Amino acid sequence: MIRLVKVDRAQQVNWLTLPLALCVSLFFGAIVAAYFIGQAYGVRVVPCVFRLVTGQPCFLCGGSRASFLLLSGQPVKAMAMNPLVAVGVPFAAVLLVVRVLFRGRVEIVGGRARAMFWLFLLGLVLVNWVYLIVVEQG
Repeated sequence: MIRLVKVDRAQQVNWLTLPLALCVSLFFGAIVAAYFIGQAYGVRVVPCVFRLVTGQPCFLCGGSRASFLLLSGQPVKAMAMNPLVAVGVPFAAVLLVVRVLFRGRVEIVGGRARAMFWLFLLGLVLVNWVYLIVVEQG
């Protein structure tokens, strides 16, 4: 079961809030900077190291381009580029807003539900990875 819990100010910021805010902020900052640098100088974003080593895309390949497409208001093209990033980035931003502005916390109640949630996320990552490999080969 997933529920939204209202927390008091003392519990609002915990060990996860600051790293989550930092990661989301750095990600958006890096994407925006790369976008404008690419537009101004025609420079391509740094290629994926996993792809350089293995020749196959990683599960996040195309994530920068998907983020650029999201920023430019093209969510359908972003979904085609990398569905995990196209859905995950806005979802993480919403969770951060709920956490910081509304003092809410999303909880997964129960050990079995928590395990199922993590298995579900792992499944999404694997399905996304297979999708990227198939699209690249197709």
